[in-house]
Amino acid sequence: MDCSEKEMTMTKPISILIVPALALLVVLIHLPDHALAGPGLINKAVRIGTRTGGEQVCLEHDAKTGNLFAVVRFTESYPSGNTYIWTVNISKDRGRTWQETFVYQSTFENNDISTAVAGGYLWVGYTTGFDLPDKVFMRRFKIEDGLHDTTYGGPDGFQLIIDKSRPVNDIEVITYQDSTAVNVYRVFVAAILDISASHSANLVLYNTIDISTATPAWTEWDTGVTNALDGLSGTWNNNYYKNALHNFCYLTYIAATGQGQPVMILKMGASGLIPFQLEVNYDGLNYNTSVSAWNDTVICAYEKSWNGTSFAVAYDISYDGGIIWSTHTWSPTGSEYYLNPSVTAKGGYGTAIAMNHSFQYISPAHLSFSQRQGYAGGAWEEPFINPGNFMWPLFTSDLDWLPPLPGSEYAWGITYLALTSGWETSIPHFVRLDHRRPFTGSGINLLLTD
Repeated sequence: MDCSEKEMTMTKPISILIVPALALLVVLIHLPDHALAGPGLINKAVRIGTRTGGEQVCLEHDAKTGNLFAVVRFTESYPSGNTYIWTVNISKDRGRTWQETFVYQSTFENNDISTAVAGGYLWVGYTTGFDLPDKVFMRRFKIEDGLHDTTYGGPDGFQLIIDKSRPVNDIEVITYQDSTAVNVYRVFVAAILDISASHSANLVLYNTIDISTATPAWTEWDTGVTNALDGLSGTWNNNYYKNALHNFCYLTYIAATGQGQPVMILKMGASGLIPFQLEVNYDGLNYNTSVSAWNDTVICAYEKSWNGTSFAVAYDISYDGGIIWSTHTWSPTGSEYYLNPSVTAKGGYGTAIAMNHSFQYISPAHLSFSQRQGYAGGAWEEPFINPGNFMWPLFTSDLDWLPPLPGSEYAWGITYLALTSGWETSIPHFVRLDHRRPFTGSGINLLLTD
């Protein structure tokens, strides 16, 4: 709804440049104090860094320090070939300004990144490989300043997590972040590999509980899933100990079968790993799902073809931990397109969604946001459609809950890629949404109930 590195197991990786970018301080836009204080919706977009050509941006926050992190993936093209880049950016002032603290560069292709926060670190998973992205690596960064933890994994500061000698389509990093259920933090890494002719498992899952050590030990879980295709999303279930099923983690993905491409959810809990079909056949434009959970409430959003002329965003929601589900749709009018949703149920506020809103698939899109209070269903508030930066419909945004500022009841942050012309000009941005109820955004009225 919703954020790769290719290194071999050799001592000195080839064609890789790591730049500790502490000196690259970029003060972008200074918002006055009242601009980030409630009441009311705050929609001041702030540019992250000076680079262009972004393809993916992930948002994380640390609830203890209040620090925000944006990890951005870029591709730069040259006559001699492509350079694949991702950067770590930190904001210590709630999103007003951003500082680039780390730059990864490689001539080996990187097609995905994913991030999470746990145990005093920002964890960044990424793909890479000599010919194709067929490995998943991990690096971690210090919460207090965003600097690379060079002690992690040995002298080169990384660990190789997944190496199955098969191309990696998608990855997801999940942690116990914000959970009050346990004192032992875990980090999960999931990946979708190319479907093999031997029908071996291609949704792979690893986890570690040794996250405070320099070289955590990783354990593989047998998912039993052999037909995962793309669109991987994952979430830790905050307050899962109040959930009778004790489902502590969920993964969603689009599968490939002889009858279609169903949207699936993999429930992880006291009863093991249980796959469940949410949608019979996925017919969206982009292979993307987004899942989030809080206690008994689980929500998964994805694209859906609408009237043969446009695209809607559908969401499946369960209020009993994933047993009974109902499906609802943000239905467009005319030729409008709703694409690439990102959802969150974290923070204890309720559920929220960000999506791309455009009038054609190839036309620039606006960022649209809506939310609703609590976890018992009811009406979604009128969406706020960002009237400023345009987005390319292909790009996904990343939505996360944030600790609210004084005078506000709740808050969210969204990172997205704005553009000025073609996709190669895409620029990462952050917008913070702090407000009190009732919501007073502007835009089309798409109130839904369930």
